[in-house]
Amino acid sequence: MAKWDERDPRWLVQHRDDGKNVNGWHWEEKNRLEWTKQRLRELLPAIPAAETGNLRISEVTDVVGEAMTSTRKGNKKLAIYDVKITMKWEAQAEDDAEQYKGTLQLDDFASHSEPEEYIVTVTADATGEVDKRELYKGIAESLRPQIIDALQQLVQEMVEL
Repeated sequence: MAKWDERDPRWLVQHRDDGKNVNGWHWEEKNRLEWTKQRLRELLPAIPAAETGNLRISEVTDVVGEAMTSTRKGNKKLAIYDVKITMKWEAQAEDDAEQYKGTLQLDDFASHSEPEEYIVTVTADATGEVDKRELYKGIAESLRPQIIDALQQLVQEMVEL
């Protein structure tokens, strides 16, 4: 075994001008924010509408933060993310001519958080009856388990990229 003071070349990490990570030994990170935005725009609106009030997520309007995959030693892959997701919802009961709309916001979708720690904020636009707006806000909150399932699917797919 080489001794530290002997400067054995096997123990020296040489600087490479091309910046190449030889054999993937060191951390290698890839920005996945654009992929994450696109995938969320596919997954979240695909969540089936809530039976009560026919409420559904109509679109993902904003995804802000960071998302990346990190590989260590060429094979240990991690998904690292911390994003804020804003979605629009809309609902219309069959017996009601009024259409209700609002937003769902997930403030802290992060790799260091557990799903039960995710905070989902629901707002309703100021149109229609107040009682029905509150009813639809409650229905929108009931989509939380399906949203979490979609987010867990996203993370699994990100690790497999």
